[in-house]
Order: sequence, then C-alpha cells, then structure tokens
Amino acid sequence: MLILILRKDERIDLSELRYLMSRPMPSLVGPIPDNITSWMSDVAWRSIHALKEIAGFGDLVDDVCKSIKSWKSWMDDDKAERNPPKWAEGKSSFQRLCLVSAMRPDRLTNALDDWVSETLGKPYVEEPAFSMADVQKEGSSANPIFFVLFPGVNPYHDVEMLGIEMGFTETSGNLRRISMGQGQEPVAESVIADFSKNGGWVFLDNVHLMSRWLPKLNRMLEQCGEDSHPEFQAFLSAEPHPDPTNKYI
Repeated sequence: MLILILRKDERIDLSELRYLMSRPMPSLVGPIPDNITSWMSDVAWRSIHALKEIAGFGDLVDDVCKSIKSWKSWMDDDKAERNPPKWAEGKSSFQRLCLVSAMRPDRLTNALDDWVSETLGKPYVEEPAFSMADVQKEGSSANPIFFVLFPGVNPYHDVEMLGIEMGFTETSGNLRRISMGQGQEPVAESVIADFSKNGGWVFLDNVHLMSRWLPKLNRMLEQCGEDSHPEFQAFLSAEPHPDPTNKYI
C-alpha cells in the first residue's frame, strides 16, 4: 500500500523499486577480492554489482572493497538496518532498504517495518494491545461477538473480567457460559430467550461442534437484534475451519 502511495505521488525511484522487488543477480561478475572473502558471500557480491548500476550506488562496490572494517562490522551487526554503514550517510531510507536487501536480506523484514513506521507512523506496524473493553463496545444486542479459537487462547477469561467491571457475573446470574455439545441446544436457547428479554451476557463456547443447530441459532440472534433488551450481548467462539477457504459459520 505504501509503495503504491509513493508511486502515485512520484516520491519513489522506479529503478530502486524494481531492484527491491526483483533483486536481480548478474551472472558475470569478477571474483570476490581476497581481502573480503571471509565475510562476503557470492550472493551479496553479485547483488551489490547489480545495485551499483543504479544512480546513487555507483561507488558501492569500490567502497566495500576499501572500507573493509566498516563494512565487515555492519555485516556482523545484529541490527544492521538501524546502524547503516558510513557509506549510507545521506542516502534515502528507500536506498538503505535496497542496500539491506542486497547484503543483509536476513534483516529486510525488520528494515521494511522501520521504513513503514518512519514514513507512515508506528500505528501501521505495531499491533495495538488487545482490549476486551474495546471489542465489547463494537458489539450490541444486534451484533454478537465472535472469537476464533487458537491453542492457548481463552477469550472467556477476558469476557468474565470485563463482566465483573460492568456488573455481569455468573454469581449474579446475568452471565452464562455454555460449552456447546450434544444436548446443550435447549439450554442455550433458554438462556438466549431469557437474556434477550431481561438483559445479560451469554457466551456460547465451541459452536463449531453444533453445525446443524447453527441455522436456528442464527435466526434466534437475528430476532434478538430486532427486539431485545439493550444489555443483551451474545459471545460465540469456534475453532478455525480446517479448510481456510470455507466460512467459519
């Protein structure tokens, strides 16, 4: 997305972009000089020869062969993308990306994150901390909240903690967790009917086990959306479908 924005605004050099996207490898280059063979790979050597054909990189190969200590230190740096060699001073952030791609591809993902953060801002690369309170605000009596289950994830605990803050608890009877399985359909239907009329939170766990019952559940929740207590909220959880091309429900 960022690349498309910069291309439209003509703020990105197309030759640099082509290099980053395709990383060409010339087949005919001279041998690696003896004084850098201990830390210069054949792939990196051919990559910088391709890069030197782009404006702004013409002296790259010569500098690598002359400023050996500086370049070797950079090649060994665990955070090379954040500590560019002296040669890169004054280069654009995108040119530094090309350099990382050529010589330190192991750090390219991190370099891309830094580039996007620098250009658009940190919110575009940093995932915000999960907040059940924010999730609950997006739900309503007409909008159930659906959780996809993964190993080690227990969304009910977060729902329960938020419920305590908002006055919905199992002790007071206005929070119910129902682990779906054979014979639990009438229980779930009864709780939904009660809470949709009087208010309350119902958490239906593992609804993927009740595939034949789901159409009926869907109709019930649609009816709740038309006429139900404003404090009614349904939460549902299910494991991912084994076929990623299928819908969860």
